[in-house]
Amino acid sequence: MAMTEGVSVPNIRIIEKEAALLGLRVTDLMRRRGLGLRELARNAGVPLSTLQKVCGGAGVQTSIWTMAALADTLNTSVDYLIGRSSSVERER
Repeated sequence: MAMTEGVSVPNIRIIEKEAALLGLRVTDLMRRRGLGLRELARNAGVPLSTLQKVCGGAGVQTSIWTMAALADTLNTSVDYLIGRSSSVERER
């Protein structure tokens, strides 16, 4: 890890790996829920262009609010989307 002003910066490969996982998980859940890109974008209140980048596995910077909106709409958790949980369904 590189240091920037006393803060650890993760290796770019980890970021790319996480972005790819996010894209795969969002795409898989869209398929399972029967949602298309436009429908998910509209329901989550997320710009279609942002969702396209996320689903493509691009290392897009997105806000926690966007992540939460996607997770809520897909009935999952942000932790699942970013690979911190293996539980697909959101815990209640």
